Amino acid sequence: MSTIVDYASKFDPDQEVQVFPKTGGKVSSLNVDVGDKVTSGQVLFTLDTAELQAQLQIQQAALATSQTNLAKTSLASEQ
Repeated sequence: MSTIVDYASKFDPDQEVQVFPKTGGKVSSLNVDVGDKVTSGQVLFTLDTAELQAQLQIQQAALATSQTNLAKTSLASEQ
């Protein structure tokens, strides 16, 4: 004969932390599940970099244009 007894219970985490990424964006992959034990430095999620890559390309083009304009201005002032 066996007896099964159910008890209501509540488990609290040892420690709870908030995560604040250095930049905003869409999460492209989640590397942990709710309740997983994690360690310091562990990658919890990855952000989608498509928008950041597009912004980088725009800024690189603007930099190249500015450098070209500076070179033209320097040549004109030397003459």
